[in-house]
Amino acid sequence: MRSNVFHYYRLFWLCLSFCGAVVSADYMDLGHGYYASVSNLTERAVLDVARFDWLYIPHGRPATTADAINRLREYNPDLKVVYSLRPTHHLGHGPSGLATCLDYCYDADVRAEIHRRIEETVAGRESLARPEALYGWVFWEELPMWFARPGEKDWIEPYRDRIEEELGEPLTYGDELDAWILKTKYVKAMTEIHQRVHELHPEAVIFYHHHPNKGTQGFEFADIVGKPWCQGLVAHHNITRAFERWVERAQELDAVYFTQLSHPAGMRAQGWEGSRKNTIGFDTSDRNLGYFFYCSGDCASTKGHYHLEDPVVRREFKRISRADRSHLHLARFCTQGGIGIDVVERFYRANGLSVDAEIAFAKARPGDRLPLRVTVTNRRELCHFANALDAVAQNIKIEVRSPRAIRILEEPVRHLARLGPMQSAEFNWTVEVVSPSEDGVFEGFEVVASCEGTDPMTVDLRGSPCKAGSVHHLSGRSGRWLEPNWEEQARLCGLRVSAAHGLVSNITFSSGGRSLRVEGGLIDGEILTVSADGTAELSAENLCPDTGLVDDPDKAKRFTSGYSVHYIPVGRSCTPDRDYRLTVTGSAEDGAGALVTVYFRGPKTELHLMHNALRGEGWQEATRTFTAPAGATAITGVRLWRYHQTGAIRYGSVSITPAIPEKPGSVVSRIQGDLPLLAPRGASDIRCQWEGPGELKVQCLAPDTVVE
Repeated sequence: MRSNVFHYYRLFWLCLSFCGAVVSADYMDLGHGYYASVSNLTERAVLDVARFDWLYIPHGRPATTADAINRLREYNPDLKVVYSLRPTHHLGHGPSGLATCLDYCYDADVRAEIHRRIEETVAGRESLARPEALYGWVFWEELPMWFARPGEKDWIEPYRDRIEEELGEPLTYGDELDAWILKTKYVKAMTEIHQRVHELHPEAVIFYHHHPNKGTQGFEFADIVGKPWCQGLVAHHNITRAFERWVERAQELDAVYFTQLSHPAGMRAQGWEGSRKNTIGFDTSDRNLGYFFYCSGDCASTKGHYHLEDPVVRREFKRISRADRSHLHLARFCTQGGIGIDVVERFYRANGLSVDAEIAFAKARPGDRLPLRVTVTNRRELCHFANALDAVAQNIKIEVRSPRAIRILEEPVRHLARLGPMQSAEFNWTVEVVSPSEDGVFEGFEVVASCEGTDPMTVDLRGSPCKAGSVHHLSGRSGRWLEPNWEEQARLCGLRVSAAHGLVSNITFSSGGRSLRVEGGLIDGEILTVSADGTAELSAENLCPDTGLVDDPDKAKRFTSGYSVHYIPVGRSCTPDRDYRLTVTGSAEDGAGALVTVYFRGPKTELHLMHNALRGEGWQEATRTFTAPAGATAITGVRLWRYHQTGAIRYGSVSITPAIPEKPGSVVSRIQGDLPLLAPRGASDIRCQWEGPGELKVQCLAPDTVVE
């Protein structure tokens, strides 16, 4: 363990300098906001998101995101939410499957379904611990493009007869038709939708979010905004003169507004400093409710973009993952601006230390001496603190408390003066079993860790948290764990190893004077199983297990309209130029067919597969092998389509697995050495090392192990 605090401190301020100071503005009723989906927040992202004053949630429903919001409000009780309503999926005729204002006005069933979805979504606010946290609603964003498609025939042709009847003349594509659609159908649909949301939630503010580069072309903002049912605007500030017009428009409409502050250079038409000043300080009237910060981690993705002022961002873009970039940019932006400092203190008071304790009482008898390992980690991240010293854990105390049945053979209390941010320290004790426990439970056996500014953290050891066959998640190219034995005699232990978040190679396991080495690499989704008899098998896991679909012909949803019918987020790393296997089940009727698009992060972003699959009689399975494009780093998602936009299609299961190229014999040849031995009683200390950026999931296999 070594201290690099001051080295990181200098780097931190160099990286932080791009943000500029964020001015505190008492006039902003909403304040400092963030554009984010919160349904799948990682542990690390909780603090990044919770420290903002409010969230602009672009999709999801309060009922499905309520747990996440309630969790965020534990650290920030004043957190507010503005939701974007998106009730038009799978209801339209165009390629995206989104319903437009024409579908709304001309199809009573579509209109009724949109209203039903809105009612269901608004009612979901009752799932929040404090429903009043929901401040406002927005119907879609960057309109009219998501709800009106002037000039695009796929959306207009289904209603040609109705339109010609109203116009009293043949339909002619052009500016006049576009203006007529927007003035009559778009305004009517937006008005009715806003009115319905207002009826359901009269206390909320309803905002209209217009695309910054789209004109009104046939209607005026006053046709939609400045009404009792729509009191707000989402303003844009890409350049100062355009932002001035947004502020004037809000004054004319007697409307409140919030703005968007985009961190990626490609989303700004002027420099960062100018955009930031427009957002915070240009208008200090009560109309300015605040802004939301948008950062996807792609802040240097537009090559050569002249609005990227900071060279540190360029280096980060090449050096770390998109998720890490987004995390660091968020944290630094808030830290430099003093946003949510009280939330940071509250979060780290409850979560400043993590404690991992391992001991195994398996087959232990009176007189046996067992190792107890305690690892304490300072969870503070440097990017959350303006003063680097505040990220250092001070005066750490670790105490082992034991009942009479357990004797601690060393001093039970240890002290550590300081521990740097995200650093760990390991402490070892030897304990002796004084008297047996019939059920293996030793009441009052626990480890307590504390430090300045952090609530004590207690780990209960009474039931031995170290269990045979547990799954261990290892990162940082090395790890270790205690593995209990399951029999009186020491015996070889089988291993099940899988990779995640990147390539791992040349893995070595060692314990009891023996070591085993796996030559070569494992990619995300590959599973290597080494058995006690020396056999080895390479298999694969599904990279998208949570599809939201039902693999049952009697229960699978039948899609009869739209083109895009379902999207599956994946978010797993992939290996460029490597073969993968896509398998889909389902059925297609009346001329429909399957089409599956796999999306990637990389130079080539998508592959279209399974053209016309699943056609024929009954429920079917189709499989295709594809090669990940050159430069691809991750599979981001899968979209399912109703090919030809005719008939009906049902999708059941969808799986993507690495194609396994090796035969069993070649797998065994990659294994060198011997499997680790297990101690006859207590537990064995197993160490693991590997090369590469990925993480490992390891499970020791006993005769009765349940494979996870």
